[in-house]
This record gives sequence, C-alpha cells and structure tokens, in this order.
Amino acid sequence: MSRLEELVREACALPVEERLTLVRRVLTSGEPEADTELERAWDAAIRERIARFDRGEGTTSPAGQVFADLDQQFGRDR
Repeated sequence: MSRLEELVREACALPVEERLTLVRRVLTSGEPEADTELERAWDAAIRERIARFDRGEGTTSPAGQVFADLDQQFGRDR
C-alpha cells in the first residue's frame, strides 16, 4: 500500500468532524497567508449584507435566474 493510500485509509477512519477539519487544513495549506486586515474587511461586509437582508432591504433573485442571466450575458448555453 502506498503512503497516500495509507493516509486516505486513516483519514476515512476519522470521525466526521475530524475529517472535515483535516480536509479544510489540507485545502488551505496551499493558499497564501491570509491578509488579516482584508479578512476583517470581508467579514464586516458580509455581516452588513446579512443585516440588510434580515431587515428586508434590497432585492434577491433565485440562483437559477442569476445563472441564466450570466449565461446570457457571456453567451453560454447550458
């Protein structure tokens, strides 16, 4: 058994929560270090958008319509 196969077997034997933590760590290990100031700005923007949605401000669109509009805009057929 290769080392990779052994790691996969061991990872699959972990409880779900630990597997998810492992997956997140592996996926983020190849990313550049996060800019904490930028992360804070995104977090603030996300919180504000959620608050506006919760207050009923703004409009929403079904995901299917959004994707159809994008397909039309970029000339793609689904």
